[in-house]
Amino acid sequence: MLTLSMSLTSKLIRLFAVVVIALLPLASAHADPITITDVSGIATLVNSSPSVRATVNITGDGFSASVTTFNGSFGLAGCSTGSVTGCTSANLGWFSSDLGGTIIFNGTSFVPNAINPLTLMFNSVTFVIPPEFLTASAIQITAPFTFSGQFGRTSFPTEPVILSGEGTVNLLLVNRTIGGFNGFFLDHADYVFGPQVSGLTIEPVPEPATILLLASGLAGTMMRLRKRRSDIRGN
Repeated sequence: MLTLSMSLTSKLIRLFAVVVIALLPLASAHADPITITDVSGIATLVNSSPSVRATVNITGDGFSASVTTFNGSFGLAGCSTGSVTGCTSANLGWFSSDLGGTIIFNGTSFVPNAINPLTLMFNSVTFVIPPEFLTASAIQITAPFTFSGQFGRTSFPTEPVILSGEGTVNLLLVNRTIGGFNGFFLDHADYVFGPQVSGLTIEPVPEPATILLLASGLAGTMMRLRKRRSDIRGN
C-alpha cells in the first residue's frame, strides 16, 4: 500500500513538472513586452487649446495604435500657448491614458476606453535654454527618450499587453509674442521610434534672413570657383 502511494505520488510530481514546463513558454509570451520597432512610428505634440495635444502612430509585433490624446500630463505644458509666458526650461516626457482612436491587436480592432484602456508614457530629459540663445528666433532641441505602455484589455481574461520602445525626440520652440509677453512656445515635438541620440542638444535655428545670406554666399562662392576653372582651362 505504501509502495503504491509512493509510486502514485512520484507520477503526479512528474506530471506536474511536465505541465509546468509546457506552460513556461506561454507565461513568458505574456510577460515579454511588445517592442515598438517600426521606425515610421511617431508621436507628435503640438499646441492645442488649452495646452498640448498629441497624435500617436505606433506599430509592433501584432500590435498597432493610431490615437490622439484628449488629456495628459505633458512636461512641455509650460511651453504651450496656454501658459502665456512661454518657457526657458521644461521636461520632454509625457503621459496620457485619455485617448481616442483605434487599436489593432492580433488582427482585432479596439477603441481605447474604460473597457480597453491604453496608457502611453514617454520618459525623457529636462532641458534649460542657455542664456545666449534666449534672443534666437527659434530653438531646436534633440534628446533621447524611452517609451512604455499598456493595453489593458479588461474585457478579456488575459494579462495586459505591455509595450516598450525608444527613440529620439526633436523639439522646435518658436520665439513668439502672446498676451504681451515674448518667449519660447511649442511649435511641435516629434518622438521618432528607432535609434537614440547619445545626449541632449540645444541649438538656435538660423533666421530666414541668415539662411538666405548663407545660401547667397554659397552660390557666389560656387560661381567664382566655376569662373576660375573656366579661366584655367582657357589658359
